[in-house]
Amino acid sequence: MRRMRLTLMFLFIPAALHSQTLTEAERETVLSSLEQTDEQIVKLAETLTPDQWNFKPAEDSWSVAEVAEHLVLAERLIKQFVTGPLMATPVTDEAIEMSAAEMRANVMDRTQKFQAPEQAVPEGTWPTQAELLAVWRAERSATIEYVATTDADLHGHMFQHPGFGLIDGQQWMLYLAIHCERHMLQIEAVMADPDFPAGTN
Repeated sequence: MRRMRLTLMFLFIPAALHSQTLTEAERETVLSSLEQTDEQIVKLAETLTPDQWNFKPAEDSWSVAEVAEHLVLAERLIKQFVTGPLMATPVTDEAIEMSAAEMRANVMDRTQKFQAPEQAVPEGTWPTQAELLAVWRAERSATIEYVATTDADLHGHMFQHPGFGLIDGQQWMLYLAIHCERHMLQIEAVMADPDFPAGTN
């Protein structure tokens, strides 16, 4: 019986040694970004007038409302992917192809254009700022809770990103955070348009 217990114990050691969740530095980096952009989106939804919220600089451009909806949809999609299909991939110890610094530089470079997946294209699902804000708060709160508490082996599972190559779960969560920062620049550009409606005060 003792020999069996020892055998079972050693069977579980490799998995335990391999398992690597977020480091505290990685966790803090993602959380800091998530909290900052959360404050920005909430402020926009609470202070912009409906005309400002829905203003489009051009027919083929997104309004602040559409950017915000895209962020909700994309965040939901990435979380579902990370906690589902990504974690179902075989455990690996391969090195990721892109560093965190390279990812940030690439995502924040708005001269590079990326096509939003069909599931993240805004369609006016939440027509008012209040409706969008309620969904955003719930979605972002769930993201922050996941990043703050997860002990999943995010470094041990990898999946191909269409723009950045093979990256692990930690990099996918970092991408989720930086993706929001990128779109805040897009919102700033919309609000800097000369035809952006004046406020009410």
